[in-house]
Order: sequence, then C-alpha cells, then structure tokens
Amino acid sequence: MASVDSSIDVVKLYEVVGEAVGRGRAASVDAKARMVQWLVNAVVAGEAGRYRGQVRAPEDGSQSAWCCSRCGSRRRCDFNYNGSYQRRVVFEDGDAVLDIPRLRCRCGGNVRGDLAPVLQRYQRHWYDLLLTAVGLIVEGMSLRGAQRHFARCGVHVGLSSLARAVGNFAEVDINARLGGRAVEALSLDAAFWRVGGGQRAQLYAHEVCRRDEPLVRDGREVAWYRTGKVLGVGLAEDETQQAWQDLLSGVVQAGLVDSGEELFVTSDGNQGLLSAVKMELPWAVLQRCVWHIGYRTRSKIVEGKHRDALERDALWVFNGADVEEARARLERFMARWWESEPEAAASVGRKFMRGVEYLRHPDRRVRPRTAAISERYNQEAKRRFRPGRSFGSERNLQAMVRLLALRHNCIIDRTDWLEYAARWLWQAPATAPTSLHQQRALPHPYTNGGT
Repeated sequence: MASVDSSIDVVKLYEVVGEAVGRGRAASVDAKARMVQWLVNAVVAGEAGRYRGQVRAPEDGSQSAWCCSRCGSRRRCDFNYNGSYQRRVVFEDGDAVLDIPRLRCRCGGNVRGDLAPVLQRYQRHWYDLLLTAVGLIVEGMSLRGAQRHFARCGVHVGLSSLARAVGNFAEVDINARLGGRAVEALSLDAAFWRVGGGQRAQLYAHEVCRRDEPLVRDGREVAWYRTGKVLGVGLAEDETQQAWQDLLSGVVQAGLVDSGEELFVTSDGNQGLLSAVKMELPWAVLQRCVWHIGYRTRSKIVEGKHRDALERDALWVFNGADVEEARARLERFMARWWESEPEAAASVGRKFMRGVEYLRHPDRRVRPRTAAISERYNQEAKRRFRPGRSFGSERNLQAMVRLLALRHNCIIDRTDWLEYAARWLWQAPATAPTSLHQQRALPHPYTNGGT
C-alpha cells in the first residue's frame, strides 16, 4: 500500500502531556519563589523599619530584634540597606534563586539577621518539599523511593534530609479526641521494630466500637466490632509493666477513660501488660485474647501435623454461647487431646477462665474476645515499616509511630492528617508583627542594590 503524505504536523500525546507538566512545575516554582521573596522582604523591612527604596522615618528610638555585629546597636534608624546576596531554595517542583537583602549599620558593621520561620538558617529545602516527603514516607514509600520521586521532578534530596523531615514530628499530637463519648472497650497490644543496632517495643491502646450492623460474609456474621481510635502510643526498650503503666496513665490523665464508666480490656498474656492494667485500670474487666490462646498451643505441640487441628479446636472451646457451654466444650477438648498433646491441652485449660470473661458479662454492649483490631492495625504499620527495613534512630521510629496513629485517627474523623501535622509543627507566624505594609501585594524579586 502506498504511503499517504500529510502536510499536517502530528503532535504526539506524550509531548503535549510532558509540556503541560513542565509548564505547571515552572509556574508553581515561580509562584512559590515570588511568595517567599515577598515574605523575606517583609521580615527584613520589619527589622529595618522600612522597605528598600522607602524614605527613612524620623528617629523614634524603636528597637530591632537584630543587632550590629560591630557596635551592637539595635536601633532601626541606624540600619541601611546594603545590596543583597543570592540564596538557592529548593521547592517540591524545582529550585529558585532568592535575593536576600543585606543590612548595614551606620558604624559600618554588618547586621546579622534571622529570617526564621520563613527561612531557617542554612535551610535549602523549603517546607512544601518536606511536607510532601513526610506524606509519601508515612503512606509506605521508602526513603530511597521518595528520593527517586523528587529526582523525577528535577530535585535532589539527600536521604538524611528525608529522615530529618520525618524526625521533626517525633512529638506530634495523635489527635485522639472522642467528642464526648465514653470508651467502652480497649484493645492493648505491642509490636517490636528494629532501630539502630537493637529493637524497640511499640505499645498502643486501641478503642473498640460496636458496629451498627454486623459484618456479613457468605451469609454468616463474622464481625460485630469496628476499629476505633488509637488513644495512646509509646516506645520502650521492652514490653514491661512500667512501660505499660506510663502509657495507660497518660490515657487516664487525658480523660479518655473514666473510672465511673464500664470498661472492657482485651489483651494477650504479657505479664507486664496484665499487671499494668490492674494498677492503672482496676475497675476494668480483663479478657484474654482467645486467638492468642489458640495460637500459643502451636508452640507446645509434639507432632507438627496436629498444629492446625489443635488450634481450631482450642478456638472452638471459647465460642460457646455461655460459660456452661464453653466448659462442656473444654471437657470434650481435653478428652480428645490430653493423651496425644498433654502440654498444649494443659495450656488451654489453665487459660480457660481468663478466656471466657466476655461470656460472664452478657449485659455489656462491647466485649470483644480477641485483640484482632490491634493486630490489623499492627499489619498496617508493618506494610509501611517494611520498605524502610529498620530505623536509624529512635526519634524517627517514634515519629513514624505517632504519625501513623495520627493518620488513623484523622481518617476516622474524616480530616487531613498531613495538614493537621503541619499546623502542629509550624505554628509560628510567617512574619513578625509590623506596621509596615508593602505597596504591592506580591512583588517581583528585587535585583538591584538598595540604599
């Protein structure tokens, strides 16, 4: 077939998309640079008592926060503009060069200034880049993955800079407000994560809520409870009684649980945890997680081929309609397994009374028999921690633990967790209070020297 010549230029779609993306990034960088330049000029003008090019006001003796490096003067009337120097700032979409005005005193000394919080000393990466990096990492991207993401935008960010960006949120509020409702049940659990050359225990207290309608799968009701908020998180060298007491006492002091209200607590069999609950929540009903009871039998089995069957039978014991039925099931369980697996059967028998607490309180609306909600939350953390494999510092691990709890709680509240974290960290005003007002709302960066 003969080819058909066309005089019409064909524009490929990827070229259109690439050009649109490039123009969008360039426009974004230009807008951010002009805004930051305006803020920098406002900070300098607030300390100098005037903008560049404006007539000096009569001497009123007002003091500046900046001072002369030679004579130590802080009087604004002694300061003059003395040109500027360039400083490269990296935004999320690219970098730009800013002109930072210089001030000089009448005596000839340089005026040392501080542009914080608009630009911290030696800061090169601006806040939009750092905030985007935190969002990517908390959502599960590794540090190297985030580094490659910014590299595609033409921005180089070091791994240490990304780690420090996360570490800045080590004390962030996890936003566990409950809106006036009482907590009816808690699920307590811990997980261990690698940090530096060792490991740390992540402790957390999880609220358990009743579903309006049970979750049904294949015609069967499989879940009666839903995930509530994370009420408290903590880090410790090990899962000790003192570590759990510190966490639970914080939950009590915050008013998230009340001794005047009924409380149902579900946990595994860690002795430090159980002792801490008795000390800090003595009015609570303590339920041993039946899944943990069944799962622990696997480590006590002599012949591996019985593991699955024995675990299923152990869970079957605790699924009775009441204590009497559960006890009858325990007798059948013992009759079947005592001869072949005496140690595993004895383990279930010892923990029976602690595993049927939920059957002893049928009047309570929320009485979960497993810590499944905490285990599912732990899996969410694993999916996000696994790309990093381990943490270089405890501060970064603490920041990730708290940011994940904040993210979880904000999803329940249907709010933006990243915006909440940013407001918490950067509460300072962008410019110092001043009576000066720039004539143009968003001026272009100055390029000429001032007087």
